Amino acid sequence: MDRQDKPINNTENMGLRYIIKNKEYGTFEAILASNKTTTFNCENRKEDLEEIDQELCNKIHLYEDVDELVDTAFSCVTAACNAAFKVSRVLKRSITKPAVPWWTEELTVLRKRTNALRRRYQCTTNDENLRQERKEMYFFTFIVPSINVIVPK
Repeated sequence: MDRQDKPINNTENMGLRYIIKNKEYGTFEAILASNKTTTFNCENRKEDLEEIDQELCNKIHLYEDVDELVDTAFSCVTAACNAAFKVSRVLKRSITKPAVPWWTEELTVLRKRTNALRRRYQCTTNDENLRQERKEMYFFTFIVPSINVIVPK
């Protein structure tokens, strides 16, 4: 059988986050058990997820396409999450590419380090020696090397 691989980078649910509260977890389990029994035609109609999982483990050898099985199981879990929990979406900009094409991951790391050193320096107010150390660390680690100073002869 000639099988075409599906792309792994499925962005359908990117940016989707669930607000999970303990009181809603029982509802999630009941919906998930119901989804599994109807989707996979389980004989066990109980609401016990462990028994349903055991039955699915016994039936797994009947499925030829593992990708389809995983997609179906994932859709059961996603549907149960959508029904039981509130959905909070992340801003679209945070999942897309940066606003400027020249921005790299290395620049992101350097920016975060610089901001951390600056916060550390600015928050140190009681100990003057420690403040001076952190000031030097902040200024001379990132700021001074980036400045090109031309000294006249």
